[in-house]
Amino acid sequence: MATGTGAWYTFGGDRRGGPGVLADSAAVASLAGSPDLPWPAEGQASAEVEGMGSLGTKGEQIPVPIASITKVMTAYVVLTGHPLSGDGHGEEATADQQAADESFSTAESTAPVAAGHRYTQRQLLELMMRPSGNNVARLLARWNSGDKERFTEKMNKAAAAPGMDALPTPEPPASRPTRRARPPTR
Repeated sequence: MATGTGAWYTFGGDRRGGPGVLADSAAVASLAGSPDLPWPAEGQASAEVEGMGSLGTKGEQIPVPIASITKVMTAYVVLTGHPLSGDGHGEEATADQQAADESFSTAESTAPVAAGHRYTQRQLLELMMRPSGNNVARLLARWNSGDKERFTEKMNKAAAAPGMDALPTPEPPASRPTRRARPPTR
């Protein structure tokens, strides 16, 4: 559910109301009681309309890993050690067999890479961030530091730096996730 000032949209993208047109509270209440919300088939989800309350939940509401902050921190550590110019492509890295094999995982988000193919640093960062390629994040960690343990040390050190103290210490996708999203509580 995405909410905006004066409009709201359902998961399926059907538009109710519009910019500058407030959604009818009776329609929202009717939708909230509807058993046919387009919930995901697996995992968990929660939807809420500001000012109206919860539209419901699906699945067990437990903390789950947040991959995106870990990928942002992975990019930060990589770019700290290997800066890019505004339009530069950076150094090259060769995709290993592990990253290529992980491209076919159905248990996580990945990006396609071919073993033995050379990619620029910019290409790998884009593959990690845009399609959220966990396999590429792990490849970058190995390229940057040699192995996940050394990369984890670098990331923990970066996360402990002044100005980053509001973040729990993340670990790269190569390690067990520690950042967790918690369902909203009221």
